[in-house]
Amino acid sequence: MSACSTLVAACAVLLTATAPAATPSRGETAVRALEQTQVDAAVAGDTAALQRIFAADYQMVNPAGQITSREQLMALLTGATRPYRSATYTTDLVRDLGKVIVTIGREDVVPNQGPQAGQLVHRRVTQVWVRQQGTWRLSIRQAMVVPPA
Repeated sequence: MSACSTLVAACAVLLTATAPAATPSRGETAVRALEQTQVDAAVAGDTAALQRIFAADYQMVNPAGQITSREQLMALLTGATRPYRSATYTTDLVRDLGKVIVTIGREDVVPNQGPQAGQLVHRRVTQVWVRQQGTWRLSIRQAMVVPPA
């Protein structure tokens, strides 16, 4: 590689590393807000909000590795015993593909029941949002527990 090619390659890396972040798309902004609404609605057991967020054909792979339907998740989240004492969500990465947005984030939950009840549990979450009838709906989600460091 010539000195000139090396310099050009180094400048390209430097420009990429120091370039300002792109302005988020309207879809990205909307989905980031919906991810916060989703976690709040899940903790509160807000049936109406959850029904607006989850697509009719919603499916997830839960942290135990099981495939769960919208109906199964709704029953869990809106049942007599709330599954979570608290939860926060951080969206780390967004890929806006037009009518589909894929996000990767971190969810920190404190379960109300089960072997981890009362303990802070960290999860890594991938979500697929689909634009349907003018609004973003959560279509697919996969969550996994991140072991403590």
